Amino acid sequence: MKNFFCFTLIALALVSCGTSEGSHQDAGTDSINPVALFTLSDAEKILGQPAALTDSGWTRDGNISTYRSTYTGNNKDQNGKLSVLYCLFEQHVSDSSAKQTYAAILKANADHEGIEERGDLGDEAYFHSDKENFCFIFIRKGNRLIRMKVNKLTDITSLDEFNRVAEKIVSQI
Repeated sequence: MKNFFCFTLIALALVSCGTSEGSHQDAGTDSINPVALFTLSDAEKILGQPAALTDSGWTRDGNISTYRSTYTGNNKDQNGKLSVLYCLFEQHVSDSSAKQTYAAILKANADHEGIEERGDLGDEAYFHSDKENFCFIFIRKGNRLIRMKVNKLTDITSLDEFNRVAEKIVSQI
């Protein structure tokens, strides 16, 4: 599990360090609009409490356009946990490039317990959770990848909303 967290943090850090920051228009002509697909309201339903957008932005690295957003719950739970929801949208130039990225991340995490393939989402998808600290979903639909992760699951985190929002996003791209 430690490797999974390290890999996820490295992937998020690399995305945050892209070569150029830009607007939605910089993402390409066939780009998605993740700002409309994943809203503060969605984040609050998943986290089960009011939240704030604490980080967001576009990056472009070669032929991959990425939008990241981070929502942080406003309140710690009774155990002192503060939930954070990360969402990452990637658009590759081709389906094969997105397939390669998806396959590499799935392979890196395949030995971890708690991984469930989700054949009902996009072209490929899997859900991963230790049911105590985090939940993560990774979806590929064509040349697009969507990653959502909640760190610090609490008794008010809604996995039903997490799945509903993932389904909503996939249906709209």
